[in-house]
Amino acid sequence: MFVKSFTTALVAASLSVQSAFAQNTASNLQLAGVKANFEQADLVPAFLPTFNPSALLNVSFGGDNVEPGTPLAATAVSSAPTLTVVPASNFTSAYPQASSMFTVAMVDADIVGTDESGNQTRHWLANNVALTTGEGGAYGLNYTTDPITNYAGPGPAEGSGPHRYVLLFISQPSTFTAPNYLSQPNTPLGTFNFQNYLTSTGLGPIVAANYITVENGVATVTISSTSAVQSSTLVAAAASTTGSASSSAASSMGSASASKASSASRAASSAGSAASSAVASASATGAKSGASTLLPASLAGLVGVGALAVGLVF
Repeated sequence: MFVKSFTTALVAASLSVQSAFAQNTASNLQLAGVKANFEQADLVPAFLPTFNPSALLNVSFGGDNVEPGTPLAATAVSSAPTLTVVPASNFTSAYPQASSMFTVAMVDADIVGTDESGNQTRHWLANNVALTTGEGGAYGLNYTTDPITNYAGPGPAEGSGPHRYVLLFISQPSTFTAPNYLSQPNTPLGTFNFQNYLTSTGLGPIVAANYITVENGVATVTISSTSAVQSSTLVAAAASTTGSASSSAASSMGSASASKASSASRAASSAGSAASSAVASASATGAKSGASTLLPASLAGLVGVGALAVGLVF
């Protein structure tokens, strides 16, 4: 109910400007939404001490894209997903396509509240992953060598609660050397300490990430509660960023363009206010039903696209 009411109001606030802005990079708001989702799910800082994505990781199982935290059946994720990377505006300068390498991993971070200082189950590990030119500004992935651990679908124990399976796209430096215990292809599914693996190999930073949850039966364990994403805060932050960009553009283009930028800024502010109202209304609905108010990355992106389009198209 929350997602439906939130989406309806948000589309109404931003639909009129989407066609004027063809998004081919990840917006600041989208990245903030993903980061907030990871914090809300207690993946940061428990599993990842820090996480500041510079791209979006699109994950598609059987043609169906998933948002961070999407609950899925084990049968729906038994085969490896297709991954694509949507870069932020400064991505290319940090990671030139021709020379950059990455590592892809999927790790079971277990249920919320798990002590992550121990080992996690490794479901997928592929080094030497290169970028390929995709459609609409997104990058495809080229696995230039055989995976160390081939993709193995989730299989949580019955009653153990919703496990969080984290898919990670990690910068791989030119100095990277795989540790002996994870240097040979076809190493079967097993356990390792993910943070120790990153530290010992020099991998990082984590460029992009996504996660799904998979549960087997009804939980018989106590699962820690999580806090809701403060989606209105994300909208306000994006509006501030957009306003600064519009002011800079107006200054450089002269008084006539400044007048247009002023009107655009007011329109962006109105759209942001409408979206904030939608968030507040939907949040209230979620609170009444006891639901967690989680902002999916695509909905955060919808706000970002709307605000950017109004602020930048003259």
